[in-house]
Order: sequence, then C-alpha cells, then structure tokens
Amino acid sequence: MSRTTPAAVLMLLLGAASLPPATAQEGPPEVPDHLRAYSIFPPGQEGNVTAQELAEGSFGPHYDQFLERYAGLVDDAVITEAELPGYFHSMQFGIGEDETIESTYSPTAGVTVYRDSEGIPHIYGDSLETASFALGYTTAEDRMWQMDVFRHAARGTLAELVGAGTDRAYIDMDIATRRDGYTDAEMTAMFDALDDKFGALGTQVQEGLTAYANGVNAYIDELKTTRLDELAVEYAATGNPFPEHPRPWVPNDTLFLVVLQLRVFGEIGGQELSNAAVLGDLEDRLGRKLGGKVFEDLFFAEDPRPAITIPASEGSFPDQNLGKLDPDSVAIPDQAEAMARREARERALRRKVLGAMGFRSPASNMLVVAPDESKTGNTLHFGAPQVGYANPSFFVEVDVHAPGADFRGPAVPGASALIPLGRGTDYAWSLTTGNTDNVDVRAELLCDPAGGDPTLDSTGYLFDGECVEMESRDETFIIKPQPVDPGPPGLETHTIHRTVHGPVFDTGTVDGAPVAFVRQRPFWMLEIDSIASFLEWNIDVGSVEEFIAAAEDFTMTFNAFYADATDIGYAHVGYFPRRARGTSSVLPTWGTGEWEWDGILPFSQHPQIVNPEQGWLANWNNQPAKGWGNGDDPNWGPVQRVRLLQDAMGALLKGAKKASLSDVVQVIADAATRDVNAVYLGNRMTRWALGAKLGKDAKKAARIVKSWVADGANRTNTERDDTMDRGNALAIFDAWWETLVHRVFDDELGPAFFDSGRVSVTSYSPTTGSSFGFGFKDYLERAFHRPTSRTLARDYCDTRGTKRKETCSAQVVAALKAAVKQLISDQGADLAAWTTPAENIVFANQGAGSVEPIPWQNRGTHNHAVEVVGSS
Repeated sequence: MSRTTPAAVLMLLLGAASLPPATAQEGPPEVPDHLRAYSIFPPGQEGNVTAQELAEGSFGPHYDQFLERYAGLVDDAVITEAELPGYFHSMQFGIGEDETIESTYSPTAGVTVYRDSEGIPHIYGDSLETASFALGYTTAEDRMWQMDVFRHAARGTLAELVGAGTDRAYIDMDIATRRDGYTDAEMTAMFDALDDKFGALGTQVQEGLTAYANGVNAYIDELKTTRLDELAVEYAATGNPFPEHPRPWVPNDTLFLVVLQLRVFGEIGGQELSNAAVLGDLEDRLGRKLGGKVFEDLFFAEDPRPAITIPASEGSFPDQNLGKLDPDSVAIPDQAEAMARREARERALRRKVLGAMGFRSPASNMLVVAPDESKTGNTLHFGAPQVGYANPSFFVEVDVHAPGADFRGPAVPGASALIPLGRGTDYAWSLTTGNTDNVDVRAELLCDPAGGDPTLDSTGYLFDGECVEMESRDETFIIKPQPVDPGPPGLETHTIHRTVHGPVFDTGTVDGAPVAFVRQRPFWMLEIDSIASFLEWNIDVGSVEEFIAAAEDFTMTFNAFYADATDIGYAHVGYFPRRARGTSSVLPTWGTGEWEWDGILPFSQHPQIVNPEQGWLANWNNQPAKGWGNGDDPNWGPVQRVRLLQDAMGALLKGAKKASLSDVVQVIADAATRDVNAVYLGNRMTRWALGAKLGKDAKKAARIVKSWVADGANRTNTERDDTMDRGNALAIFDAWWETLVHRVFDDELGPAFFDSGRVSVTSYSPTTGSSFGFGFKDYLERAFHRPTSRTLARDYCDTRGTKRKETCSAQVVAALKAAVKQLISDQGADLAAWTTPAENIVFANQGAGSVEPIPWQNRGTHNHAVEVVGSS
C-alpha cells in the first residue's frame, strides 16, 4: 500500500480529508492465542499494479515476497523447528515476533487496521460489522482489479469487462455461467432468506456481507478521489476507464463469487454424457458384452485396496447400494459422441479461463496429529488448500478480531468476508475437495403441450405423466470491443431454459425421440448456505463435536478437518442425492418422474471420525472411507497420492516414535516432489525388466531407474537450471511409462478414450503444480495386481488379435526396449548424458504484473502449519 509517491502527495493536497486517519496506538491489543502457527502462499499479499509500477518494472515489496520462501521448502533434506520461520511467515494473531508495523489506519469508525511488514492486515473492530467493513476495504486495497475480474467471471459478464476472448472463450463461458447459475433477483432472495434459515447467525452473515461491500466501496470512492495513483493499470489497458470503473460493489457480487468458488472446488460429476460416448465407442469396437464389461472396469465403484482417510478398522461408510441396473432408467443419446465433444470443449474452455484466474483443479492435502503422537504432547495440524498458481495469488491472508470473533487464514479476494479458513484462538481447521459425485445428468423427454409432435426446439417435457412447460428467460450479453478496435459494444441474446431438475445444457435424441439434457444438483440454490458453516467454524466452535455439527449445513463436497488441544476430527461434508434403486450413477437417467431422488443422504451416514485409534489423519482428495465409492467421474483408485503421506506417517510414528511440527512439514515437503507413478509401480517395473533378457542399453536404463526409485523417485531441480536432477532417470521412466500405458490399453480403449482427456496418461502437470491424481497408474495397478486382475473384464496386458498371450511383465520389458530405442534416437547413445528439461510451475498472470516460475512441487497453494499449545 503506497501513500508516499509524488502522485500521492499531490492527491493529499487535493483531498486529504477523505484519507483514513492513522491512530496514535503503537500496536494492536493483545488477544488470546493458544497456537504456534505459520503460513505461506506465493507470490505475495498485494497484487494491484499501478501505471507507475509497470513503467518502473517493480511492483512493490509485497507483490512476490513469499515466492522464494515457498519454493525453497522442497530443497531442504532435513527441516528443523528452527528453520520453520524461514519457510513460512507468522500466522499468530497480531504482529509476529519477526515482523513490525508498517502502517496503522482506521478505514471507518470503530475499527483499526495494522499492516505488518509482510503487508498482511490485522483488523481489530468493535463489532463484526466494522471488522467486515475493514475486510472489504483492505482486500480492495490489495486486489481491486482481481476482485473485479472475479465478480465478472462469477456473474457471467466477463466479456463485458475484457471482450469476447480468443475463439470466444470469455463470451462462451459467460453464456454457460448464466445458464447454469442464478439471476440477480434469485441471489437477492437467497441472501434475504439467510436470517430466516439460520437465525442470528444468518443475520450476522447478512450484516457482514453488507458491511464488506461498504468497505470495498469506501476504497473505490477514495480511489476516485485521493488515491488515483493506486488505480490498477489494467483498467485503462482493457478499455475500462476511470471514473466509470471500478463500479460499486454489492453483496450479491460476493455471493456470486462464493457460488463460483464452491462450484469449482465442490461440484463433482455430471459427466454422464461423456461416459455414454465412451460406452458407445467400446461397444462398437469390442462388441456389446465385452465393451460393457470394459466400461465397468474403467468406471469401477471401489478398488479392493482403497486409499482411505478413516482406517478400515474404524468402520465402513457405504454411500448407497443402487442394486441391479434397470435398463429402462438409462437414457443413452443417439448422438453421444458429438454431444460429448461439445461438453468436453465447454469444460476445457472453462478450465482454461478459470485456471488463468487461479480456479484450478483441486489437489489439497492435510495432516493432523493427536497429542498422544506428538513429541510435545500438543496437537499438530497442517492444512494445504491447493487451487493452482496464479499471479496475483488466489488467496489473500487476513487476521480479524472483534467481539466474539478471532480468526486468521487465507481467503479469496471478493469473497474474503467472514469465510477464510485457517485458525481460531485455540483450534485450527482446513478443507480439501471431497470428490464425491453430487451432480447427475437427466434426460427430459420433450413434448408439445398443444398435443403436436415434439421437436428439439420444444419447451415442454414429460414429468409425472404431464407435459410441463419449461421455465424460460432471455439473457443479454454485452461484448466489449477491444481497445485496438474501438466501436460500440456487441450484443447477443440467448434463451435459457430450466426444468424441474435444472438448467438445460444440450438437446439430442434417445432412440429417435427428442430430449433435453440437464444437470441436477442437490445443492441448487443452497450454495450460499455454506457461508453459515464458514462463519460458525470461525467464530462459534468450542469443540470438535461443535465443529462437525456445524458441517451439517455445508452443501458442497469437501473434507473438513479440525484440531484443538485435546481432539482431532474429520467429516466428509456436502449434500449427496439418494438415487433411486435401479439407476446408474455413471450414465444419464430419465427425468420423466419414475427415477427421482429420495432427498439427500443423512449427514449421520457421512464418513466422520473423532480421535482415531492410530492418532493421526491424512487426506489428499482421496476416498474418505471404505464403502464410499466413485461416481461418474472416477477419482479414487489404488495408487492414490495420499499413500505418500500415509506411508511417511506410518514410518514416522512407528513403535514409540513421536512427531514434531517440523516432522509433519517434512512429510509434506518430501511428498511434494515424488513421482507417484514411480514410487508405487517403479519397483515392479524394474524387477520385471531386470529379470528378463535385455540388451546392454536397456539393462543399464533399468538400473538407472531402479536407483532413482530406491532414492525416493523425486523430481527436483535443486540447481534451478535448465534441466532436472537425475534427468536421465526421469527421461527413461517417462518414456517407458507412456509407452507401457499404450501397449497395455490401446487395443481395448482405442484412441477415442485417450483423446477425450477423461483420464490422464501420466497424471502429471508440472506447469500447474497439482499432479498425480486419478490416472492410468490406477488402471495399470489394477491390471498388474492379483487377485484384482482376475476380476477384470479381461487380461489387459494380453494384446487382442495376436496369436500368443502377452503377460504384464513382457509388456513392461517391451515398453522399456521401445523407450530406450527412441531415447537413443532423440538424445544419443550415452545414457548418462540424457536429460529432462526443467519442470517449473508457471504462474498464470491475471494482469500486468509477472513473477518468475519456481521448480515443480505438489503441495497446497496456501500452507499453514500449526501446533495447538493450549486451550481457552
């Protein structure tokens, strides 16, 4: 926050009276703090870039101050307690020991803000309302342009701010956003209902969001009067000039952003049309019987060896047994392949646009350790929400204190009112995406209310024996002309339809009959109810039981973890439909009324546990418990990355050994650079290879990989140069792996499945950080492992159409030989000289600023490491 530039001095002369007054108080008042707490997120707290900063090429001291601290953690082989402050900043309440007060001011009566030397605001209000005002004000100071982009994306008006985008990316996403979302009037009605639903807590949410908007607007008013030099340069660059922009903030802006945030990270499934296309392709190529069985192998409910958070010894949590499939419930479109392509394009476009803003596929992890397993006898908690890497960061950090409220943690700019996650006075908590299927595709049989023959343009649909008229509305979309080609804005009008099940997103035919397809969501018009849980978690939790009780109203699929001085706990939260027996959870279901949901699954049946016998819990978006299975979008297999954390914790706490906070950080850091494919399949691959007859080069290559796997199978670049450490091992293994996947599965799955991108060949994405989710590693393990492989549709290692039977070990050997031959052609005959180019996380720039890439690491975007040292 700059207030001493020449331009700022001029503005002081013109309008000093409207600047927030500084207080005479030297430091913030002390509040109870029973934690030892650290946190970090890259690149930095502040993200606004002014015209002067852009011209100078320097974006301020708080723009990227966390980048190197974050990046350096994975380079440390032995992390000690004394080193923690070097890799994190303080997450204590108030100003940390190594920090100073950079500025003190009061944006409105009744609240004081202390900015520390890291640029983080510490807010002390005389009420939650004044504190919320300051939250809006300080977040706008740090991220006004980013907030503006976020609200336009959330409202479906991004093209109005920045134009149609390349290949209509922004306008097409706007259309889908408004189609699948809510009108402004509907959002207002949901906001107005919060006090009726949640009583005093709902009133606090309403007052807090209103105060937050007022705080944002107070900063916008100053920006247009006394602080014009702080205007983000992107406004002029995108043709959104001062003083029309930035426009006033309203509570609905925050609510639309909350819905977007929760949908991106807490909406799972809805890909039944894509699955239908896969099934059709498999049946066309393999025959109906074998194709159907291979489809079942791809979309399996649960592996016999699940990687689960709640130990199997402490209970099973079956989600729902749908029984034998009734074929009459399934609606397979005649044009499944074409519809799947349209759906895939829309999803890819949305991922690309939102990913550039930091809304990336989730890969959050966490560890929590009970007092009995801690060296100090204190509970340990590591929370790491992962949302990708953007510049500015997807998060700001806030520290808030008001009567009845003390919390600190990461929050999303524009939605940072009342709902950060992180820590309270004597407890810490975190979330990871739950990955439970909570969206279904319904096929609405179209009809003509007048009795005529229906067409694809019909707006009537059959439900419970009647022809019902769809809800319809026209939405007008404004498309900003580009600054290089000024002219009047473009206008497009699109009609949006809804049925009783949800918004219509496509039309087609089933057995020749015209049909509309919709996505049904159990959380429809209920997303913002989750704000009540966020607020309760932050201000009204006195025990693990109260934390879990507050989770019952959380509508989206997440894993919620808690730690206080005596207890640790976990609950898998969200609204999940109780599907009709006889239906499929992976294929489209008819919406004619015979196959309706029976409400939602009771929260008492969700996976949840307090104080597990093993004394710790770990999660990395994995299966929550035994019996809780995959839906239409597989996420959980036998080689889940959480095993890295679980194996390390098992070794760390073996026998009488205990863990320290730095030990827990070390577990996270070690896992962050390990290749899960190699860790869990590399030993078998090298054993089979070295047990076979190999040429000199192939044998040498296998030994290089074996040594790398034995040393941890890490993918690091400690020198920060153009090539990876152990680059020859990585080059061999990567080529070997990809060749092996295709040798084993090409003949069954065909190019259509690989081209669809439904399942990643490598599960590895270094540029975005998040890696090793569900992928072909899980399919390979299932094919290799007995007895699992005996229950599959066929022996996938045996190539169809050949006269001899190929074994899995033979395919591994053949893949190695082919990979080595290709590498010799590409990189020469000297295996020791083979290299792998540097694998870096590249920050997606949302504006004029930029930061340097950092070496790949698979960890949370925000990390907080906490030791609970006492209780209130």
